[in-house]
Amino acid sequence: MMDELHKEIGMIKGKQEMVVQQLSSIEQKLDRVIDDIATVKSKVSKIEGRASVWGIITAAITTALINLGLRR
Repeated sequence: MMDELHKEIGMIKGKQEMVVQQLSSIEQKLDRVIDDIATVKSKVSKIEGRASVWGIITAAITTALINLGLRR
C-alpha cells in the first residue's frame, strides 16, 4: 500500500515537473513575442516619423513652388 502511494506521489511530482518545464518554455516564447512586438512597434514608429517628416518636406516644397509661381 505504501509503495503504491510512493509511486503515485512520484508520478505526480514527475507530471508537475513536466508542467513547470512546459510553462517555463511558454513563458520564454511569450517573452520573445513581446520583444518582437516591441521591435516592430519601434520600426513602425520610425517609419511613421519618416513619413511625417517627408510630408512636411513635401508640403514645404509645394508651398515654395506655389509661391514662386504666384510671384511671376
